[in-house]
Amino acid sequence: MAPDKEPTAAKMKEWIQVGFQEKLQADQTPPLVKFDQDFTPGGRTISWIFLVLSGALVGLTAGIMGVGGGFLTFPIFVYVLGVSSMTTVGTDIFQIIFTAGYAAISQYAIYGFIFYTLAMGMLLGSLVGIQVGAMSTLVVKGITIRGFTPWLFLRAL
Repeated sequence: MAPDKEPTAAKMKEWIQVGFQEKLQADQTPPLVKFDQDFTPGGRTISWIFLVLSGALVGLTAGIMGVGGGFLTFPIFVYVLGVSSMTTVGTDIFQIIFTAGYAAISQYAIYGFIFYTLAMGMLLGSLVGIQVGAMSTLVVKGITIRGFTPWLFLRAL
């Protein structure tokens, strides 16, 4: 092989990753969900089964560890299911409304484990942070966000 034709580790990893995402999206087990019409001509489809299994994994982990599932949702959606970064962030924030609300009421508020003043302070800061983060996704390319995420996880360890 010519030196410029040799596959690098990054190219091989990308090929494997894209191949896996395409295999998942090729499974046409109904019901199907269509997404990313704005980013891919004709959009992409994926079986609802993969979304439910991903959600179950995120929910189980969040319930056991007591953390938000976004740290798992982003990598699963982007790296496993092949969803664009913009769609992933918007979808994750939207679904948090329901999962966090349900958990807060059914598991914590009933038993008096919510400190409302602390929650309001965090809410105010989160609202500012969400606006800044959402605006940054309009400026920063998706590939940069996808590259930053693993680095952030490694730094957190």
